Amino acid sequence: MITTDKHFEMFVKECKHWIDYWAMKQWRIEFRHGDFVEDTRANFEYHWASMSAYIALEEYWEGCVEVTDREIAEVAFHEVAEIMLSPIAQVASDHCNEFDYNQKVHSIIRRMENSIFKEYWDGREIMKTNKSIVNETEELLPVDFVGPENVVDESGVDVAVEIDITDDTFLKISKVAHEKDITFNQCVNELLIDYIHSNEDEILEGPWPDEDVDADVKDGIIQDLDD
Repeated sequence: MITTDKHFEMFVKECKHWIDYWAMKQWRIEFRHGDFVEDTRANFEYHWASMSAYIALEEYWEGCVEVTDREIAEVAFHEVAEIMLSPIAQVASDHCNEFDYNQKVHSIIRRMENSIFKEYWDGREIMKTNKSIVNETEELLPVDFVGPENVVDESGVDVAVEIDITDDTFLKISKVAHEKDITFNQCVNELLIDYIHSNEDEILEGPWPDEDVDADVKDGIIQDLDD
Protein backbone atom coordinates (compact mmCIF):
# COMPACT_ATOMS: atom_id res chain seq x y z
CA MET A 1 0.00 0.00 0.00
CA ILE A 2 1.26 3.50 -0.87
CA THR A 3 1.26 6.28 1.73
CA THR A 4 0.11 9.63 0.34
CA ASP A 5 1.02 13.26 0.96
CA LYS A 6 -2.04 13.42 3.20
CA HIS A 7 -0.71 10.52 5.26
CA PHE A 8 2.66 12.26 5.52
CA GLU A 9 0.99 15.50 6.66
CA MET A 10 -0.77 13.61 9.44
CA PHE A 11 2.44 11.74 10.29
CA VAL A 12 4.36 15.01 10.78
CA LYS A 13 1.53 16.47 12.87
CA GLU A 14 1.46 13.41 15.13
CA CYS A 15 5.25 13.40 15.50
CA LYS A 16 5.22 17.06 16.51
CA HIS A 17 2.51 16.32 19.08
CA TRP A 18 4.70 13.76 20.85
CA ILE A 19 7.82 15.91 20.50
CA ASP A 20 5.92 18.59 22.44
CA TYR A 21 4.46 16.02 24.84
CA TRP A 22 7.93 14.80 25.86
CA ALA A 23 9.43 18.32 25.81
CA MET A 24 12.04 17.37 23.20
CA LYS A 25 12.67 20.95 22.08
CA GLN A 26 16.44 20.44 22.30
CA TRP A 27 16.26 18.13 19.29
CA ARG A 28 16.40 19.40 15.69
CA ILE A 29 14.23 16.94 13.83
CA GLU A 30 13.49 16.79 10.11
CA PHE A 31 10.75 14.78 8.43
CA ARG A 32 11.00 12.78 5.22
CA HIS A 33 8.68 10.78 3.00
CA GLY A 34 9.91 8.19 0.52
CA ASP A 35 11.57 4.81 0.11
CA PHE A 36 14.49 4.59 2.55
CA VAL A 37 14.56 1.28 4.45
CA GLU A 38 12.97 -1.92 3.15
CA ASP A 39 10.38 -3.81 5.20
CA THR A 40 9.67 -0.87 7.50
CA ARG A 41 6.77 1.55 7.78
CA ALA A 42 8.80 4.33 9.34
CA ASN A 43 12.35 4.79 10.55
CA PHE A 44 14.75 7.32 12.01
CA GLU A 45 18.39 8.19 12.40
CA TYR A 46 19.93 10.50 14.95
CA HIS A 47 23.23 12.15 15.74
CA TRP A 48 23.64 12.39 19.48
CA ALA A 49 26.38 15.03 19.60
CA SER A 50 24.42 17.56 17.55
CA MET A 51 21.01 16.49 18.93
CA SER A 52 19.71 16.20 15.38
CA ALA A 53 17.61 13.51 13.75
CA TYR A 54 15.30 12.71 10.91
CA ILE A 55 12.10 10.68 11.01
CA ALA A 56 10.92 9.10 7.78
CA LEU A 57 7.56 7.74 6.72
CA GLU A 58 8.05 5.00 4.17
CA GLU A 59 6.10 5.44 0.96
CA TYR A 60 5.44 1.76 0.43
CA TRP A 61 3.97 -0.39 3.23
CA GLU A 62 4.43 -4.01 2.22
CA GLY A 63 1.59 -6.35 3.10
CA CYS A 64 -0.74 -3.52 4.14
CA VAL A 65 -4.23 -3.55 2.63
CA GLU A 66 -5.27 -0.11 3.89
CA VAL A 67 -3.35 2.66 5.64
CA THR A 68 -5.49 3.88 8.54
CA ASP A 69 -5.20 7.07 10.58
CA ARG A 70 -4.52 5.04 13.70
CA GLU A 71 -1.61 3.23 12.04
CA ILE A 72 -0.09 6.52 10.90
CA ALA A 73 -0.48 7.98 14.39
CA GLU A 74 0.97 4.88 16.04
CA VAL A 75 4.10 4.70 13.88
CA ALA A 76 4.66 8.42 14.53
CA PHE A 77 4.39 7.76 18.29
CA HIS A 78 6.79 4.82 17.96
CA GLU A 79 9.52 6.72 16.11
CA VAL A 80 9.42 9.74 18.43
CA ALA A 81 9.51 7.40 21.43
CA GLU A 82 12.65 5.76 20.04
CA ILE A 83 14.39 9.12 19.72
CA MET A 84 13.20 10.10 23.20
CA LEU A 85 14.78 6.91 24.60
CA SER A 86 17.93 7.20 22.49
CA PRO A 87 20.13 8.56 25.33
CA ILE A 88 19.87 5.09 26.86
CA ALA A 89 21.63 3.74 23.77
CA GLN A 90 24.72 5.75 24.62
CA VAL A 91 24.97 4.00 27.97
CA ALA A 92 23.73 0.58 26.86
CA SER A 93 26.19 0.31 23.97
CA ASP A 94 29.01 -0.37 26.44
CA HIS A 95 27.13 -3.15 28.21
CA CYS A 96 25.08 -5.06 25.63
CA ASN A 97 24.90 -5.75 21.93
CA GLU A 98 22.61 -3.87 19.54
CA PHE A 99 20.12 -6.74 19.26
CA ASP A 100 19.58 -6.98 23.03
CA TYR A 101 19.29 -3.21 23.32
CA ASN A 102 16.70 -2.95 20.52
CA GLN A 103 14.72 -5.81 22.02
CA LYS A 104 14.52 -4.12 25.44
CA VAL A 105 13.71 -0.68 24.02
CA HIS A 106 10.95 -2.02 21.81
CA SER A 107 9.51 -3.91 24.76
CA ILE A 108 9.25 -0.58 26.63
CA ILE A 109 7.73 1.18 23.62
CA ARG A 110 5.12 -1.56 23.19
CA ARG A 111 4.04 -0.97 26.77
CA MET A 112 3.83 2.75 26.06
CA GLU A 113 1.76 2.07 22.94
CA ASN A 114 -0.64 -0.08 24.96
CA SER A 115 -1.01 2.58 27.66
CA ILE A 116 -0.08 6.17 26.75
CA PHE A 117 -0.88 5.96 23.05
CA LYS A 118 -4.03 3.88 23.54
CA GLU A 119 -5.45 6.35 26.06
CA TYR A 120 -4.59 9.24 23.72
CA TRP A 121 -6.19 7.63 20.67
CA ASP A 122 -9.28 6.37 22.50
CA GLY A 123 -9.79 9.87 23.88
CA ARG A 124 -9.55 11.35 20.40
CA GLU A 125 -12.14 8.91 19.13
CA ILE A 126 -14.53 9.82 21.95
CA MET A 127 -14.07 13.51 21.25
CA LYS A 128 -14.54 12.97 17.51
CA THR A 129 -17.76 11.04 18.14
CA ASN A 130 -19.18 13.72 20.43
CA LYS A 131 -18.20 16.53 18.07
CA SER A 132 -19.85 14.65 15.24
CA ILE A 133 -23.05 14.41 17.28
CA VAL A 134 -22.84 18.15 18.01
CA ASN A 135 -22.41 19.00 14.35
CA GLU A 136 -25.11 16.64 13.11
CA THR A 137 -27.87 17.24 15.64
CA GLU A 138 -27.02 20.71 17.05
CA GLU A 139 -28.57 19.45 20.30
CA LEU A 140 -25.53 19.53 22.57
CA LEU A 141 -24.21 23.08 22.13
CA PRO A 142 -25.27 25.59 23.16
CA VAL A 143 -26.14 23.63 26.27
CA ASP A 144 -29.78 23.49 27.26
CA PHE A 145 -29.47 23.99 30.99
CA VAL A 146 -32.16 21.70 32.40
CA GLY A 147 -31.57 20.26 35.83
CA PRO A 148 -33.59 19.06 38.81
CA GLU A 149 -34.82 22.63 39.10
CA ASN A 150 -35.33 24.10 35.64
CA VAL A 151 -33.74 27.48 35.07
CA VAL A 152 -36.31 29.86 33.63
CA ASP A 153 -36.42 33.53 32.80
CA GLU A 154 -39.15 35.93 33.88
CA SER A 155 -41.47 34.65 31.15
CA GLY A 156 -41.18 31.10 32.46
CA VAL A 157 -39.23 29.82 29.45
CA ASP A 158 -36.24 27.48 29.84
CA VAL A 159 -32.95 29.29 29.46
CA ALA A 160 -30.18 28.10 27.12
CA VAL A 161 -26.72 28.76 28.56
CA GLU A 162 -24.02 29.14 25.89
CA ILE A 163 -20.55 27.99 26.94
CA ASP A 164 -17.26 28.22 25.06
CA ILE A 165 -14.90 25.38 26.01
CA THR A 166 -11.47 24.31 24.79
CA ASP A 167 -10.80 21.02 23.02
CA ASP A 168 -8.99 19.76 26.13
CA THR A 169 -12.02 20.51 28.30
CA PHE A 170 -14.29 18.95 25.67
CA LEU A 171 -12.17 15.79 25.82
CA LYS A 172 -12.25 15.65 29.64
CA ILE A 173 -16.04 16.04 29.74
CA SER A 174 -16.42 13.48 26.95
CA LYS A 175 -14.44 10.92 28.95
CA VAL A 176 -16.55 11.56 32.06
CA ALA A 177 -19.76 11.25 30.04
CA HIS A 178 -18.52 8.02 28.47
CA GLU A 179 -17.62 6.52 31.87
CA LYS A 180 -21.01 7.48 33.32
CA ASP A 181 -22.84 6.28 30.18
CA ILE A 182 -24.68 9.57 29.73
CA THR A 183 -24.75 12.11 26.92
CA PHE A 184 -22.28 14.96 26.69
CA ASN A 185 -25.15 17.41 27.24
CA GLN A 186 -26.30 15.66 30.41
CA CYS A 187 -22.75 15.63 31.75
CA VAL A 188 -22.34 19.39 31.22
CA ASN A 189 -25.67 19.98 32.95
CA GLU A 190 -24.52 17.95 35.96
CA LEU A 191 -21.21 19.82 36.16
CA LEU A 192 -22.93 23.19 36.04
CA ILE A 193 -25.52 22.18 38.63
CA ASP A 194 -22.80 20.85 40.95
CA TYR A 195 -20.83 24.06 40.56
CA ILE A 196 -23.84 26.28 41.28
CA HIS A 197 -24.84 24.24 44.33
CA SER A 198 -21.27 24.32 45.66
CA ASN A 199 -21.01 28.08 45.20
CA GLU A 200 -24.61 29.06 45.87
CA ASP A 201 -23.88 31.56 48.64
CA GLU A 202 -21.23 33.38 46.63
CA ILE A 203 -23.43 33.50 43.55
CA LEU A 204 -26.50 34.75 45.39
CA GLU A 205 -24.56 37.49 47.19
CA GLY A 206 -24.02 39.20 43.86
CA PRO A 207 -23.94 42.00 42.99
CA TRP A 208 -26.29 41.01 40.14
CA PRO A 209 -26.65 41.81 37.33
CA ASP A 210 -23.12 43.03 36.72
CA GLU A 211 -21.36 42.15 33.46
CA ASP A 212 -17.94 41.97 35.10
CA VAL A 213 -19.18 39.66 37.82
CA ASP A 214 -20.99 37.54 35.24
CA ALA A 215 -17.75 37.13 33.33
CA ASP A 216 -15.84 36.22 36.48
CA VAL A 217 -18.36 33.56 37.46
CA LYS A 218 -18.36 32.18 33.94
CA ASP A 219 -14.56 32.04 33.99
CA GLY A 220 -14.74 30.26 37.34
CA ILE A 221 -17.07 27.62 35.95
CA ILE A 222 -14.85 26.99 32.96
CA GLN A 223 -11.76 26.86 35.18
CA ASP A 224 -13.45 24.25 37.37
CA LEU A 225 -14.25 22.21 34.27
CA ASP A 226 -10.62 22.44 33.18
CA ASP A 227 -9.48 21.27 36.62
